[in-house]
Amino acid sequence: MDALFDGIDWMITDEERLVELVKKHEIIYNNRCVGFKGADKRSIWAQIGVQIGMTGEECFKKWTSIRERYTRELKNFANKPNHKTEWLLFYSLSFLREYVKQRPGRSHATEVDNGQLIELVRRHEILYNKQGFGSQCSDQKEKAWNEIAEELCVTAEECYNRWKSLRERYTRELRQQIYEGKTDKEMDWPLFTSFSFLKNYVKQRPYRKRKCKRVCKYSVDASEASNSPALICKKELYTEATPVRSEGDPLSSADESSADNREELTTGEYLNYDEQSLHEAAETCEKSSIGGQENNAIYYFGQTIVAILSEMSEVKQAKAMRLMFDALITIKTEPE
Repeated sequence: MDALFDGIDWMITDEERLVELVKKHEIIYNNRCVGFKGADKRSIWAQIGVQIGMTGEECFKKWTSIRERYTRELKNFANKPNHKTEWLLFYSLSFLREYVKQRPGRSHATEVDNGQLIELVRRHEILYNKQGFGSQCSDQKEKAWNEIAEELCVTAEECYNRWKSLRERYTRELRQQIYEGKTDKEMDWPLFTSFSFLKNYVKQRPYRKRKCKRVCKYSVDASEASNSPALICKKELYTEATPVRSEGDPLSSADESSADNREELTTGEYLNYDEQSLHEAAETCEKSSIGGQENNAIYYFGQTIVAILSEMSEVKQAKAMRLMFDALITIKTEPE
């Protein structure tokens, strides 16, 4: 038991020693201090590490953790009048208070200065150039985020989340710019030009106008129960290859010609075509079944159903599929 408490005392003493040593070097925690961004700070961390028996990088990570904890405690005091802390190091860090930015009542995302964050990330190519040296080293990236967080007086996690959100926004804006043919100055987003350094590192996919691409999210288990083809989306209806047919199949010529012309139809014409095809496919299916021919009409009947469903809202799709499923099961269980 004594050994356990001795270990805890050592840990607390070790952290207190680190705080006291950092307190003597304003260059570490005052971002307005001369040399804050230079190599002098790394040299000081190395000196502190020697005195504590750790590496300079280990001391830096430990200090970052302590500083982030102190920032959170200050926020709790600002937002909760009756807040009390049991953290022993809190009062030892009072010298840091004037250097920690406090914006009570605001969300984490808005506490990060966007322009300053973008500029700081720009200086750390490892964070956005996947082909650069060290881009696959998580330790180096973590170190870069910690340095940025220290300069912005927020946590590394807040910096990363905010950067991720901004980068995704820039990707969307860049795609929009390419599609509309605008210059950088013509873009409405104020931060767009600040991301110019990132342009060569963002992979762009061709911008495509959105057509009717509603994908049926409901997997139709009923298709397996009734041995009928599964529903496919309208896009697949246009691109699916025509199945191989036997010679003399009465459906071959009609289906091939209709498949060739279908892509040329407008949306309105296609809806009318669906309604007509639905009845024709049903009649053909019945005739084929009676005549003992290969029942490929089921395939086209199913495609026609999908085309109609793709024009509906998700609510209507669900309702229509439920009704069709119930009807199919009812008919299947009826005596011949």
